[in-house]
Amino acid sequence: MTNGSAPHRKSQLEVAAVATPALRALLGLLLSAVLAASAQAQQASTPAPSPTSGMTAQELAISVHNPLEDFVKVPIQSTTGFQLGPHHKVGDSVNIEPLLPFSLNENWDLFARPSLTFTHAPTPHEQSGLEDLEISFALSPAKNSTWVWAVGPIFDFPTASSSELGTGRWSAGPTAALVYPEGPWLNYILADQLMSFAGNRGRGSVNQTYIEPEISYSFDSGWSVDCDPAITFD
Repeated sequence: MTNGSAPHRKSQLEVAAVATPALRALLGLLLSAVLAASAQAQQASTPAPSPTSGMTAQELAISVHNPLEDFVKVPIQSTTGFQLGPHHKVGDSVNIEPLLPFSLNENWDLFARPSLTFTHAPTPHEQSGLEDLEISFALSPAKNSTWVWAVGPIFDFPTASSSELGTGRWSAGPTAALVYPEGPWLNYILADQLMSFAGNRGRGSVNQTYIEPEISYSFDSGWSVDCDPAITFD
């Protein structure tokens, strides 16, 4: 699940140079969690088979779209905006939103989804940098069923590299997902609500709703078509 501001980016080297200490600390914690999960898996007495082994091309395509799939995914999305501002410039935004699943016990799974966005904003003042870091956690039943649901919290940290690319506020709220993964069709809806509770009060409060429905159809060949509008209400 992602919320972005204006589109972005000049170069990854330039973007990395403006990363704040708070952001580096948060990314370090995320990397440590991933490495710990990997080390735990390697220490298992019997190696577990790959979650994608034995899957058909169609099943793999469906899993790629499923936001509650039980294997690590690292989707990267680039969005380009045209005719921005009074001078009709072009901007770009690159979002990295990995899915990190954890099995808590035989009944429950936990899905962590950090979202990091690099943005080049041509207006009102041209700049490139990082937006606020967003992380959501969703608890979901481990047993398979026709409908899969998940609920949990979502957090937004004021780690943007400049004030124009972030809210300047600490925000949190609930998030939820409902997925229908049966057959060639995959239908789901993601939603979250962010509300500010701390930070720079001079920047104004955050009260933002995000809704993302998707309808996708996967063919036997592994190709798929989908409609995935992202709706934000502030």
